[in-house]
Amino acid sequence: MNSRLPFLLLIFVLVAIGLSSIYYRHVHTGVPLTPGQRIDVWQVEADISFTGTGEPATVALNLPRDSQFELMEEFTASPAYGVNVTRDEQHSKVVWSKREVQGPQTLYYKGSYKAALNPKDALPPAEQPEPPLLAEPYQSSAKAVLDEAISKSGDTETLVQQVISLINSDDQNVAMLLSRHSRSRTFVLLMQHAQIPVKLVRGLQLEDERRNQSLIPLVKVYLNDEWRLFNLSRVVLDQENPLLIWLEDQPYLLDVVGGEDSSIKFAISKFRSSAVREANHVANQKSWGFGLYSLPIAEQNLFRSILLLPIGALVVVFLRILVGVRCSGTFMPVLIATAFIQTELLNGLLGFSLVVAAGLVIRSYLSHLNLLMVSRISAVVIVVIGIIIAFTVFAFKMGLTEALTITFFPMIIMAWTIERMSILWEEEGAREVLIQGCGSLFIAVIAYLLMDNSLVRHWAFNFLGVHVLIMAAILMIGQYTGYRLLELRRFKHLS
Repeated sequence: MNSRLPFLLLIFVLVAIGLSSIYYRHVHTGVPLTPGQRIDVWQVEADISFTGTGEPATVALNLPRDSQFELMEEFTASPAYGVNVTRDEQHSKVVWSKREVQGPQTLYYKGSYKAALNPKDALPPAEQPEPPLLAEPYQSSAKAVLDEAISKSGDTETLVQQVISLINSDDQNVAMLLSRHSRSRTFVLLMQHAQIPVKLVRGLQLEDERRNQSLIPLVKVYLNDEWRLFNLSRVVLDQENPLLIWLEDQPYLLDVVGGEDSSIKFAISKFRSSAVREANHVANQKSWGFGLYSLPIAEQNLFRSILLLPIGALVVVFLRILVGVRCSGTFMPVLIATAFIQTELLNGLLGFSLVVAAGLVIRSYLSHLNLLMVSRISAVVIVVIGIIIAFTVFAFKMGLTEALTITFFPMIIMAWTIERMSILWEEEGAREVLIQGCGSLFIAVIAYLLMDNSLVRHWAFNFLGVHVLIMAAILMIGQYTGYRLLELRRFKHLS
């Protein structure tokens, strides 16, 4: 038991690493567990216009900090301007600057956003600040409105609802407050006097193919351990479309120094994108570009094929050690299965059988020439190439274009297969050659069916932790020393 402890510990570590990697990729990176999933990506463009006065100009635009959305990519269009994007715990903004600005100017900012995986709003401060003291008669009006709302409410949530109802009524005290403050600002003042956490925010309704949009004034109230969004304006929000909080607890949206007549308009568009591609795009940006999706497309496609080999290896280990299927060569069926992916299954089976059968016939003649092994195998390789060329030309002349894929078979491996089967024929007879040949094709077909499965291919390329789990499974199977399933038939007469 003590001698097996390091091995069991190794298996435990491999399983823990594999499962942790899969969990991180799915939960924190957002890679879906099934292929073909698509997500909504919102492109928001801010169009800033102002008139330069001939002085140095600085334009600062506060950027969204909405926990419900995740920034995927962004860019700015600003000819001859210096651009600086800064982000910290408090603010995110882009700043354009230029030494001399004269006449009409237009600047653009575009960002792509998707729904966040784990949205988390900031918690309110532990101690609420003292409410601002208003000048009379506004202080008395605020107290009267708040007292009336408290008298008609039973808890914090109903208190907020009553305040909203009073703000939208014809109450004289409310009218007094609205004569000096906006509807949203009045609500914030009342919540501050009630010691209820509140934020003044502005949001952008995300609707596809919309232009000349403006921010909508909103308020956030902390109720029942979560921030709740309320709209106090007369603008009706579309509940079916998401809302991007653009401005939250920030003094301004746009600040232009050295210009006048500034304005900002928003344009919005939506498109559907691959969830896998976008998740890996964001992950590569956060991990300094380390990942398969940071490679060129050609190398990615190469690894898509290479990462299927461990799947085939697991099939070979399982069928040979636990089931007891005999085959020619250890991992030759995996390479044949890889060729089947290129040729399709039926074409591959037919082509492989024809090449091996023709090669065995010619190899039987070479055995009478008493050649050395190196020369014999080299001759077999040339023969295999000749057979493949002959079959390909014949298939093309006959119009059988599907047979042209026979060229995807690994020629060196097929030459070795023919050599091994020929030696086996001489030593064990044709029956053993047939058993191992059929066993090789059986394993290759099973491996092909798994390696060509879209779900398996998705997991093999996007969740590299799967290969660590495969390693653990192969090591565990490698420790098995009991009877194989096909050997149990020897005990059939005992039952």
